[in-house]
Amino acid sequence: IYSVLESGGYNGRIQDTVAVYQDYYNNNTLFRWYLRDEPQTDMYRANRYVSQFLDSVHTAKGVQATGGHTERLGIFIRQITPHELAYDWYPFTAKTDTSSDGFNPPNDRTLQTAFNQMLDNYAIAHEVASDSGLALWVFPQAHQYISDDNRILRFPTNNELICQVWLGFASGAKGIFYFYYPTNSGFDPNRPVHIPADVKNVPPHNVNVVES
Repeated sequence: IYSVLESGGYNGRIQDTVAVYQDYYNNNTLFRWYLRDEPQTDMYRANRYVSQFLDSVHTAKGVQATGGHTERLGIFIRQITPHELAYDWYPFTAKTDTSSDGFNPPNDRTLQTAFNQMLDNYAIAHEVASDSGLALWVFPQAHQYISDDNRILRFPTNNELICQVWLGFASGAKGIFYFYYPTNSGFDPNRPVHIPADVKNVPPHNVNVVES
């Protein structure tokens, strides 16, 4: 598939997709093209091609997130050459309880230890991004998580979301992204996105995003 992609075999499809959403760009409601979410290492080559092709045909740039595995960040940057390092690490995952304030940590993982791990990972991501001359963008968890035993876990509360945002800025992030679809649920473009009321009420963050 890479040979077909890199020989231009999918260029027409990519351009057709760009044309479908052109009105959104014209109305200033399309900022970036979100590429394959958290690509595996064997997908980096394809992501790089699509990102560079989009640069050649449209003003809006591609962006793709990488998550969790900090040891892959350098490889991600070298092989994809992204415009910024967009990184996610979600604290409210399989270790959290479904109640609004409860936790059921099987390995003594509390909310504090989850946030500590998030901060440690943000620090590594910021260092890798800075060494590569890139801005760091982070994804606060604003969505539910479906655990390995198929429990649909709770949304982060308003204060927990705000805390994640400011911890991201404190860790050197220059951009904030939100992902509203439940993790591990698959993606259905026809399914309405549920945004909980407390997430809607998070105040705007007046922070200048400086792209490297």
